[in-house]
Amino acid sequence: MSLKKPGITLRAMPSFLRFGSAQLAAKRQGVPGLVRLARYALAVLARMESHDEASSYLERLRPLPDALRQQCFFGRAVSPSCAERASEATGQEVLRCLLERMVHRTSALVAAWMAVGFAHGVMNTDNLSLLGVTVDLNVYGFLSKYDPGWAPNHIDDTARYAFGAQPEIAKWNLERLSDALTGTPFLVDREPDATSWAEPGEWLDLKRAQRELQHFDELFERCYVVRMELRLGLLASGRPCGTDRGPGCVVKKWTTWLEQTGADYPRASRLLAELLAPSAARPPAESLRESFAEAVGANSTAGLEEFLQELQALRPDPDALRAAVPRLSLRSHVLMEAAKLVELKKQGSKVRDFLRALQQLLQHPFGEIEGIAAMSSVVDDPKAFWKGTDLTAEETEVDLRPSLQGRLHALPPESLKQLRTSCGAQ
Repeated sequence: MSLKKPGITLRAMPSFLRFGSAQLAAKRQGVPGLVRLARYALAVLARMESHDEASSYLERLRPLPDALRQQCFFGRAVSPSCAERASEATGQEVLRCLLERMVHRTSALVAAWMAVGFAHGVMNTDNLSLLGVTVDLNVYGFLSKYDPGWAPNHIDDTARYAFGAQPEIAKWNLERLSDALTGTPFLVDREPDATSWAEPGEWLDLKRAQRELQHFDELFERCYVVRMELRLGLLASGRPCGTDRGPGCVVKKWTTWLEQTGADYPRASRLLAELLAPSAARPPAESLRESFAEAVGANSTAGLEEFLQELQALRPDPDALRAAVPRLSLRSHVLMEAAKLVELKKQGSKVRDFLRALQQLLQHPFGEIEGIAAMSSVVDDPKAFWKGTDLTAEETEVDLRPSLQGRLHALPPESLKQLRTSCGAQ
């Protein structure tokens, strides 16, 4: 038996209502209870939509049209949504409005997850917010290798909640929310009162609900393309891949190359800026593409030249890309090692330096920090850094940030230098 330090996690949100809350209200309280819950959720949403939640992120990126800012980045509503009028609307309209806002906000939310490589891990109706925000972070994770089949939940044997499955599973959850709003019996009900249902009432019309659900694919695709455009240094348009071979097609080529080659997603996304010299009129030479592929762990350059040709035709801005993609991407194993160090009863100078450097690097993930030079990416295991070291000892103070930065998957210095030199980047 060993003593463990206790901890308290405080979660603060405008509301902790989930999709499952609507399911319970529909079944046990019927239409009156469901409408009360929907009015409350929409009142909270109306307050949220009156604030601009996107400004701190978007202010350093390329200009974004107001409509896309509101639709895909949770910006302040240019014109009030139906949530603003929910207090005076009929029960049917309140239920329809709730479904409309959840389709819009959930599609934008999952698009954000997919763009940054985030996998939630447990996307059931009890873990999706009725406000369209991220909630219940239990077994989540971020991509290293770009793998749509990757699932952070080790007990998800069927990869139901895999990274690449998230848009479809989000739609499935919205369909279950629609079931609750239309009074449709649940697909699965393991509760003791599974065979009982509240008194009949004026549920949301099924055809109206289906019309709202049909908007998900278009909304998700638009918001995903917008976010990926920004990550590629492009002006935001949200145009999907169609006959005009627009930005959506370039995004698709990029993710296809990442998946086929097993490249490291955070590292490749950032290092791509070094291939996009402002004066480049043609894709980098094969030797440079090979250096890039090696630096990001890709097993092939096949398809990379075609992608770069189409990307450069859209005039990407490398500085805008750097502003959208963090230079440092913290990995779970680094956090786990840091957690162990925090629990040491006596922390030596090396440990203190490590933790201070970690904090500083996390405060400035997008830019350079004076005095930090990237370490070779060969060493990627924090435990190797402590091998043979007395973690309680006081030593001559040294700057550990270069070593830490290597373990944060900072850009490999040799490849980075070659890329910058060849591309003429500063």
